Amino acid sequence: MTRHLLVALCMFAITAGCKKKEEKATPPPAASPTEVSGSGAAPAVTPTPAAGTATPAKAEYKPDEIFKETAGQSHMDLMEKFKDGATVTGTVKSVKDDPTGEYNIVFDAGDNHTVEAMLNDPKPARDKKLKAGDTVTVTKCQVANPTDTMLPLRTCDLK
Repeated sequence: MTRHLLVALCMFAITAGCKKKEEKATPPPAASPTEVSGSGAAPAVTPTPAAGTATPAKAEYKPDEIFKETAGQSHMDLMEKFKDGATVTGTVKSVKDDPTGEYNIVFDAGDNHTVEAMLNDPKPARDKKLKAGDTVTVTKCQVANPTDTMLPLRTCDLK
């Protein structure tokens, strides 16, 4: 009998402890403005991201915008911010068509800075015969670590 009581007491303690952890992990839902308005309390404020967390990336960038957006950010912040890839639209400064198959589109980002997009599949770009002065969009680009003068974008698709 005492064994059953001891086992039941242990199970209760374990279950109660798990529920407390779950309650701490999920914050209580915020009151909607309509619920708050009649009570005289201040309206709910949306939380701001904690320091060190990356803000979400916008949908599309110009070369100078993405260069400025990535300056001074850590590799982890860049991976988080651009986890769905980046889209860049700009005027081609030059094309690097390496005989080994690597194909890079270089965009001018101002102030002697460049954004260099490496394409997954160079065939569409070769078929279009891209050259300096053409306006193109690359999408699904993974942002790599920038240098002082160049931002590399990897695994891009030509749109």
